[in-house]
Amino acid sequence: FSRHFNFIEHVKSSSISPPGIMPTIRRSKLKSDLLPTRRATNSRENATFLRKQSTLRTLLILVIVALLFSIIGTKRNDHHHETTLQQQQPVSGVVAPRTSYSNSRTAYSKFQYNADPGHLNHDENATTGRQQQSQSENATSGHERRQSQSCPFRKYAPQRHYHLNSSHSFLRDATYVFGTKPFILRGDGPDPVKKICIDSSSWETITPSDRHKFSDGQNLSIMSFREYPSPYYKTQNTPRLRRETITPLVDLFGASSLDDMFLSVIYVGDSQCRWKETEEQRTTFRVSELTAPPAVKTLVLILDENLNTVAQKDLLVDFDGTSKWGNKAGPRKPERSARQLDDPRFFFHEGEIWVLYRNGKAFGYEDQVHNKVHFEKKGDGDWEVYIKSNETVRVRPGRNMAMISDSGSLRTVFYIDPLIVVPLDEEVNKGKGPARGTPTSHVHGTNGMMIPLATTGEFLGIGHFHRPSGRDTSDFARHGHHYTHVFYTIEKKNSSEYRLKRISKEFVFPSMSLEGDADIIQFASGLELLGDDLTGRLLLSYGVNDCEGMAMWLNMSVVQGMLQDVEEGKEVVNYMMPEGQNYSTA
Repeated sequence: FSRHFNFIEHVKSSSISPPGIMPTIRRSKLKSDLLPTRRATNSRENATFLRKQSTLRTLLILVIVALLFSIIGTKRNDHHHETTLQQQQPVSGVVAPRTSYSNSRTAYSKFQYNADPGHLNHDENATTGRQQQSQSENATSGHERRQSQSCPFRKYAPQRHYHLNSSHSFLRDATYVFGTKPFILRGDGPDPVKKICIDSSSWETITPSDRHKFSDGQNLSIMSFREYPSPYYKTQNTPRLRRETITPLVDLFGASSLDDMFLSVIYVGDSQCRWKETEEQRTTFRVSELTAPPAVKTLVLILDENLNTVAQKDLLVDFDGTSKWGNKAGPRKPERSARQLDDPRFFFHEGEIWVLYRNGKAFGYEDQVHNKVHFEKKGDGDWEVYIKSNETVRVRPGRNMAMISDSGSLRTVFYIDPLIVVPLDEEVNKGKGPARGTPTSHVHGTNGMMIPLATTGEFLGIGHFHRPSGRDTSDFARHGHHYTHVFYTIEKKNSSEYRLKRISKEFVFPSMSLEGDADIIQFASGLELLGDDLTGRLLLSYGVNDCEGMAMWLNMSVVQGMLQDVEEGKEVVNYMMPEGQNYSTA
């Protein structure tokens, strides 16, 4: 190429005409008269051209190098920008932050552990965790990023608030535990309420862009990864969660890092983020314009020590091709796929993680189902979480039941009022409930697992009321509304019988939409204790308006102070009375 280029430049600059158009000159004259002059001219022109060519080549090399540095710099900036956005989880305690929450196409399909590594222990496992963080960031930095999503606390229309001083007859004329209307239970610390964030960008495009997601999920359950979260498990000399059952997570994060992290499950489906608002209210409160869920799924979240989401996966069902799952006749075809697992809650039994759920289409709307949860490594830095169809246990009829794992046996609080605890060695059939006509307060259990209290030998749970007690669709909600909660404990009377031991007054959680009030739907579905039952901390996880997932911490000293003794032989209904009437004078 250089030789051809030299020739063209030479022809342009030479006074000699190129072959084919050369004037007629005697060959001898050309050789004798013109050849010395031509040689001298060519020598000068070639020297000039060589200098120009060298300069051009140098400039070309510099341009190429500059372009390469520009491309590399752009990739680095993109990666830095993406990692920064992933780290910008919303800070709890702020009512409406516009925090950017963006992730790559593979975000939450691989671990995105972006927490400050300074909290990690300086041991081999901690080093592994930091290396895996770096590997994960590198693995996702080059992928196309999804739509940026924010994760603020939502604001709701006035009819979506509880209105604690309301004059509604179903509240005014109701009975309450100890004759006391609900109070607002506030969390400990500078950030009393934390919103748990999900990423819906793989199944939802938010339009207009100023609107909220269709749903931020509902009724979440949060549990710790610790082997021994409280002294109870030390006294039993049995880890609540054996590390070999979550090997893929241990490999990716490191065992010591997991001790500071949490596992959560949350349902995303036909929410009540949108319910009976006017068009003006939907615009004002940024309600999604969608009228049906863009997807129905159950998500498993990995949370860091500050309850920020660092990983997200669909909870799948593994069908082996031979087992029946639900009421449908015959086995399902072999596959691993997502299914609707409504009202999911985690519990632990025999060192493994289990999940409670309902699937109305498959099992009926009154039956509760539970399965062991499995984790599987999928390639470098990736994983799946699933349940097996052939391990399904069905409890019928029943819902909102809390599990008791004690001394190798599994039982459930089938009813709170009257208290009925039944073993789950086999399916629970009809006939286990209270006899027809038995007085009841309509209190229901909500948390997936009763928390053992080592000091007193009790088990701690949380229950809820909604008023009125029916579930008819209304202008307030699709089903129940005006929820309140109570703490309660049960204790063993003998090897197979339990009794109600203590109960608290009713409370609500603080609304992050309206100061000094609560939300019309608040549903607590998770309890977790870290530390001892006198000075430790209790983590409550709950849903708001079937639209958002929240969490708060309480000191156990506060919880213990709320619980009041129940007389032997008494049930919750015996403590229900109109406002202002004291039990001691009833």
